[in-house]
Amino acid sequence: MTMRLKSADEEALRDLGATAVYLFGSQAEGLDHPLSDLDIGIVLAEPQKLGGDKSDLYNAFYSLFGEIFPDRSLDIVFLQSVGLELAFDALNHGQVLFESSLEERLRYEESIALLYAG
Repeated sequence: MTMRLKSADEEALRDLGATAVYLFGSQAEGLDHPLSDLDIGIVLAEPQKLGGDKSDLYNAFYSLFGEIFPDRSLDIVFLQSVGLELAFDALNHGQVLFESSLEERLRYEESIALLYAG
């Protein structure tokens, strides 16, 4: 499944502080079925925002992706706050839906790959 976001959606993701967004799981791997959800992994430019209560931030992303993918069940995770194995899987088998900066995305991917290999 290849997707392209509208420029307005990309701008909204920048405004919310996303550095990169990945589609991963069954949809990205072509193993989906009619009841499959969309697994979306978000990398934030300022991961310290994940400390404390992140419900407002989560709800803002959920609302945005609910508009982008209406009538789809969503599973949204902040990749900087999940286990290393899930983060690596999302990067390794997922597809990039958005990047605010190629350099920043690649830096994040490299850091996860090094931790995973380590």
